Amino acid sequence: MNHETITHVFQDFFNSHLAPLGFVLRTPSLAERCFPGLRQGIRWVFNDSDRSLQSFGCHAFWTFTHELDDAMPNEPRGQYGQSLSSATTPLIQRFGALSEGKVIAQFEAVLRNDVQTLDGFNSVSKILESVERYPDSMHEVLGNSDVVAPLNYAYCLEIAGRKHEAMQAYMAIFKNLLGDWSAIALACKEEAVARIVMLAKLAGGEPVQQLAPQAIVSVESRAPTGETLEAELARKVFPLRVRPESATPRAFINAIKDAYPPVRGFWRSFDLERLADELERCDPEYMKAVIASTRADGADFREDLIHYFRTEQFDEFSAEWLMTTPQAARSEDDHFVYEMLLSHLSKSNLDTHLRYLELDGAKAIPHVRLRMVELQRGEYLRFDSPSSH
Repeated sequence: MNHETITHVFQDFFNSHLAPLGFVLRTPSLAERCFPGLRQGIRWVFNDSDRSLQSFGCHAFWTFTHELDDAMPNEPRGQYGQSLSSATTPLIQRFGALSEGKVIAQFEAVLRNDVQTLDGFNSVSKILESVERYPDSMHEVLGNSDVVAPLNYAYCLEIAGRKHEAMQAYMAIFKNLLGDWSAIALACKEEAVARIVMLAKLAGGEPVQQLAPQAIVSVESRAPTGETLEAELARKVFPLRVRPESATPRAFINAIKDAYPPVRGFWRSFDLERLADELERCDPEYMKAVIASTRADGADFREDLIHYFRTEQFDEFSAEWLMTTPQAARSEDDHFVYEMLLSHLSKSNLDTHLRYLELDGAKAIPHVRLRMVELQRGEYLRFDSPSSH
């Protein structure tokens, strides 16, 4: 397999499938289509510098057409040739001996999966809707750069006609980057100032109104009379702050922790199956999308979610036991505490908790200690990296 062959295969693929969707062939390895303020592309990469280990991959990206657009074919501004202005689908690469059939299969996979993603983000209005509904998924939609993503957001506001909000967002960018003298921060500040000046001229020099942040649609916060605990929990979870394609059981756990402080017996006070039912009833379209997304990976989301809930129940029960067992609470030896807890669960015939303890062994004890501290302080301690427990 070589560049010339892949170029011909991509040309045929483009003519048959991408051209009818509005793409044009920008380079031999890049097909592109444009919308107001937005550029989308499908690109392939091939490396045969080591003949014994060829690599080939193809994926999609979308970028924003302001002055900092550094996606292909423009010069990338990031390290290792990475674009800072664009968001992408995963680049899945094949290694080893390549055949024409494998290359075609890779292009067809992009057509099935990545083009669907591009269609979901084919206007700045759709991008804004996704970011504002699921703010924790911002970087999936606006790119991974903490510096450039806010500029992309402000630019989308501008293109969507929300001029005052765009002006406010550009001003915030300039203010937030005042102490950052990196090349990309300087470029962002320069672009923000240029767009502020342009928007001010378009507005006739009128002062910018200070607008409140756009409200995110939420469910009614007051519990209806006679509402079950499971229904209340489900109602407090939504709207979840991540896109359904990115939602994990941990996101649901964190949403509950955001709504309720840690108290003894809380996680063991509701029925897990009924809570899963209420989540699906509370926002069926969202949950349908979550379940469909995980099913594509061969996972059962409902089963995984209940497993995470049971882990919280185990941590809570074990922490309460630790608080009432001074000998174990004072010990810094995780294996000693594990053996004491194992004996207690076995003698008490608490088979579900026992099974969860045996799954992790002594590695579960630091999580139990953490939950004990949280119960004592009355607040959950949150970390950047998810728990491996």
